[in-house]
Amino acid sequence: MSTKKRIHKLAVIRHRTRTRLVSALRTAIFRLQDSGIDAAQTLDLRKQVIMLIASPTAYSRKMEGLVSGMEKALRRVTSTPTYKFTPIQKKSSDKRYDK
Repeated sequence: MSTKKRIHKLAVIRHRTRTRLVSALRTAIFRLQDSGIDAAQTLDLRKQVIMLIASPTAYSRKMEGLVSGMEKALRRVTSTPTYKFTPIQKKSSDKRYDK
């Protein structure tokens, strides 16, 4: 979670903004689970990272708007297939890497 001074100069408002965004994310995940999308399984937080960057309007926006925005973003992320990284195997005949 990232909030900077461009949100507001008071740390209290930056912290409230951060708290509102995290709460909106939790609510959106619960809503998706209620609708049958297993967001917790798709977004394995031990392997993936969700980064939230707050905008100046996040503090003044209504909570329902924040939740619907988070839900829309989570639907987009969970519908995108994730690709596993497979390292390139060196050939046994390739002597350049052996020392």
